[in-house]
Amino acid sequence: MANFKHLINQLGKIHLCSKHLSRNSSHLTKILDQKKQEFNLELDKLEKRIVDLEEYRRKADFYIKKSFKKVCNDVNKRRDEMDKIIQDHYLKLMEKIAKDRDEKKARFNQQIEQIDAFQIHVNKIDENLDTGAKIELLKDNLGDVRSKGKLVETAIADLTREDFSFTFPTDLSMNRVFGQVAENKHKKISVEVNNIFRDSALSENLSHKGDIIDLKLIDDTKLLSASKDGTVKMWDIETKTCIRKFSAFNHINSIACICELNDGLLATGYFDKKIKLWNLEKGECEMNIIAHSDQITCLTLLKSGFMISGSSDCTLKKWNQKSGECLAVFQGHSNSINCIDETEDEKILSGSSDCQIRVWNQAAKCLRVLNGHQDFVLCIKVLKNGRIASGSKDKTIKIWNVETGINERTLTGHMEPISCLLPLKNDKLMSGSWDGTIKIWDLTSGNSIKTIKVHQDKINCIQVDSNENIFTCSSDKTIKLLNLYDFNK
Repeated sequence: MANFKHLINQLGKIHLCSKHLSRNSSHLTKILDQKKQEFNLELDKLEKRIVDLEEYRRKADFYIKKSFKKVCNDVNKRRDEMDKIIQDHYLKLMEKIAKDRDEKKARFNQQIEQIDAFQIHVNKIDENLDTGAKIELLKDNLGDVRSKGKLVETAIADLTREDFSFTFPTDLSMNRVFGQVAENKHKKISVEVNNIFRDSALSENLSHKGDIIDLKLIDDTKLLSASKDGTVKMWDIETKTCIRKFSAFNHINSIACICELNDGLLATGYFDKKIKLWNLEKGECEMNIIAHSDQITCLTLLKSGFMISGSSDCTLKKWNQKSGECLAVFQGHSNSINCIDETEDEKILSGSSDCQIRVWNQAAKCLRVLNGHQDFVLCIKVLKNGRIASGSKDKTIKIWNVETGINERTLTGHMEPISCLLPLKNDKLMSGSWDGTIKIWDLTSGNSIKTIKVHQDKINCIQVDSNENIFTCSSDKTIKLLNLYDFNK
């Protein structure tokens, strides 16, 4: 601190030097006075900060510990999460072993019953028969004995055989599985209030009265939003104002999803198991379909022009929306369908709360099941080169090869479930999460290259237009606009 005080003393002498300057110029004198005033103000600030610095110096250990508190908490939280994941997986494995063990015992008991029921019919050999006849009778007797003996040997072999083995990867990278500590880039990015889509009928800076759960872009000029408040709104992107509200909805009948169809139609899926078709221009309902036995969760327009719906009743259905006819029912999942997408070669993908992804053909035949997520699959997107990305409640994103079913890479970084995905150019992927952030991933390296905090609650959907504008909606009841350029600041 002695050095700092010496510096202040030296600086303080500068005001004396002014007497040596010419006083002939009032203009220069005025400038001099201003600079002296600025100098003295800055000097006062410096003196105060040096006093503060002494306080920070004395408590340096406290502030250093405080600056590492969050990262330590995050590491400990991740450890607890991994402990739970490992414990849950261990319990699942042990449950499977117990189930397989019971099934093996049941099979053995069936074999015992079969052996007990097997009667050996011994033909009595009459001594008066010729030798050839006796041999034939003995052959019959021997055949029965050997058959029962084979049943006995099979039962013993099945019972004692080790039917299962435990396999595990030997090349696990703990940085990829557990996570790693990385230095923060202290550039704060935020979404300004003037980039919120505001409904003038609502107070504050809100877009809807309830959680906003889905968005759809219409030709880069309009945006559709669906909310749990029972409304769908159409927005003018340039002015960020609501230009149409589909007023036939009500709060009791909450909307779960929306889908733009051909011929100027909009499809909406409901908690009451129905799909409605709307004329976008007129805002009128043109068809009402009782579609499923439980709530509608997702809707997608297929390349064929047909519509496909997913439901909490564990099924997908393909529709001719012009006639309202169901063309196919896709059965196989054991829990709610949460997301649907379609590959370039028109295979249908579905993600479910049973933690599985299924690959289907158009005739509703399941071609492949992708297992790997430890919790609900919440979103799926088709990537290039025969790959897909899936996001889960287990807080991971997985990259899959559709043809082989192999999980090629797992991306970790979000602190909450992954709710939406969107492929970008140059092998990049955007993800939205319940933690209110958007991340951009480099799929070549598997690294998160940018993160931005957008919302105060769950992000439920993201859309990107041809101008690289990003639209997000959230359970915080707002729609926000930012640009990919913001990620490069």
